[in-house]
Amino acid sequence: MSFMTPLIESLLAAERPGGGKLCRMGVVQTTGILPPGFTATFQFAPYFNAYCNIEFWHAGSPSIVPGSLTFASHGRGMELQLNQVNELSIREGTALWLEVTIANPILTTITNDSELNQYFETLDFFLIVDTKSDLQAIRDIVAAYQGQKK
Repeated sequence: MSFMTPLIESLLAAERPGGGKLCRMGVVQTTGILPPGFTATFQFAPYFNAYCNIEFWHAGSPSIVPGSLTFASHGRGMELQLNQVNELSIREGTALWLEVTIANPILTTITNDSELNQYFETLDFFLIVDTKSDLQAIRDIVAAYQGQKK
């Protein structure tokens, strides 16, 4: 499955009424080696001076041993996503819609569930949204898109 869905493509092409893009795409790569039973925590906040990032795709490296790691994302005190890395999530990636702001950063934990050191590598794709009004315009486009899908 490709992370560049028609919805993401249309959001990246969308412009503000006065001109300029509603959002642009960003990507972050995280890598490391975790000892057995170790949990690493990463905090994701908006990119540079942006109001919000919307994480829409998360994928692991084919070098990750299936079943060895558990990923969890938390925001505002609730669990947003929890999955053990398996062959499908490595190969296909995971679609998300996590709105990340300064007031609502996302904490992601990666736990090594195995008895051996484990390598991890992830790619997270996100939309960079500069203003609160741009975020609302994106939400409106998404709502209209979902209405068309019914």
